[in-house]
Amino acid sequence: MAVVLRSSPDLSTNSASFDEIARWHLHCLNAHSEDISIDLSAVRWIDAHLSSAILCVIRKMQLRGNRVVFTNASPRITDIMTRNGLFQSDKKTDSGTVIPLTSFGKAEGIQYSNFIRQHMRRMKFPQMTDALRGKIYEGLDEVFINASIHSHLDTEIFTCGQFFPKYDRIDFSITDGGIGIRGAYMRTFGTNITAAAAIDWAMADGNTTRIGDIPGGLGLKILRQFINLNQGRFIVVTGNAFWTEQNGVTDRKQMASDFPGTVVTIEVNTGDTKTYELAKAPDPLNLW
Repeated sequence: MAVVLRSSPDLSTNSASFDEIARWHLHCLNAHSEDISIDLSAVRWIDAHLSSAILCVIRKMQLRGNRVVFTNASPRITDIMTRNGLFQSDKKTDSGTVIPLTSFGKAEGIQYSNFIRQHMRRMKFPQMTDALRGKIYEGLDEVFINASIHSHLDTEIFTCGQFFPKYDRIDFSITDGGIGIRGAYMRTFGTNITAAAAIDWAMADGNTTRIGDIPGGLGLKILRQFINLNQGRFIVVTGNAFWTEQNGVTDRKQMASDFPGTVVTIEVNTGDTKTYELAKAPDPLNLW
């Protein structure tokens, strides 16, 4: 039996859009070896970096033998998502405003690290020292490390980004299809917790579910500090939680459906005219 999933007109970086993507996953949980079409006829806007979350959900469907296609997208949406790589990976671009949708195995940390640096260097960022830029890269590396170590994922790790010159912002997302932050917490400590509380716990200084003497955390802390000073946004989606941090203020929204993994999105305000400094930059190879 064919399954048709229909999208709402607006897929922006908000709780409603992630809830919708999570509902696609929930709707198809019992589908095996089916034809699934995602009807985009109503879509008038999509934040291209949501592709990492969408591809994660699609991969979950494909792992159950399902065949997934997109249908009825407008020419504008088709162009955006083709250049991004969601529609046709062989036609994606790695220039201009696009950070192309790319998948990495959990052991491909070096490749991911090089990918981040290659594309972030060409994007418009606020003025900063090379040392701070290195720490920001380290923070993005730590997001990957967390996904590869904690999440017990059954998919690749998906990354992509988009520069929006009209809105003075760059968004970069990294998504894994693992057990989520709540799942990692419960597996480590054996106690129940809400998804939002698990994110709060994970974002507190010194907290980790890593086993053994594995260093980490400073780069992510500095990345979040920079995003707050920059008046950008730091966004985490896991389970039924949509968690944001902006200007030092944390907001938590509960979604109706559980996202099957974790999405971390950083949103940088490129209209920021301040100059940022920091001490010594890290060597990315030493993180692995």
